[in-house]
Amino acid sequence: MRRRLAAVLVGVAAVSGCGGGSTAAPSTSEQSVVDVDPCGLLKPEEVRAYLPEAKAPSRGLDPHREDGNGLPRCVWGDPAEGRSVTLLIVPPPQDEVVKRTSDKLEIAGRPGYKKSAAGSACWLYVEAGPALVGFDAKPPSGVVEDTCKAAADTLSTVLTRLGW
Repeated sequence: MRRRLAAVLVGVAAVSGCGGGSTAAPSTSEQSVVDVDPCGLLKPEEVRAYLPEAKAPSRGLDPHREDGNGLPRCVWGDPAEGRSVTLLIVPPPQDEVVKRTSDKLEIAGRPGYKKSAAGSACWLYVEAGPALVGFDAKPPSGVVEDTCKAAADTLSTVLTRLGW
């Protein structure tokens, strides 16, 4: 009986990695990417930089989640009025998004893509390891001097918060 108990304890210690287990962080799975809440990745003052006249809860600073075809998406402001900020997480595969983009750029040392830029609006994506992170800024005219530069800076902040 003692030999059997000793053998079980040695087996448990070996399986549990007693004293020398790996400290590597678990990899980010596609499911955990889809579970990210983009509404928690921007602070009200960051949104206000694009939508200074926005007042909560009139679809201004009060974020609302939208189903972006099964993708995590959060929208501040009112896209119907042409004044909004959207943050989107795109898990693999992302080839379709990348193929539709025309201009490549660097955002926080990572490959980025400019999907569109017209007037005061700018829509960027950045490769973030397990996913693409998209940011679509449509501020009123004259609010942001260079919307694409501001959007790239905002994406850099979002990447830091995600830890990707």
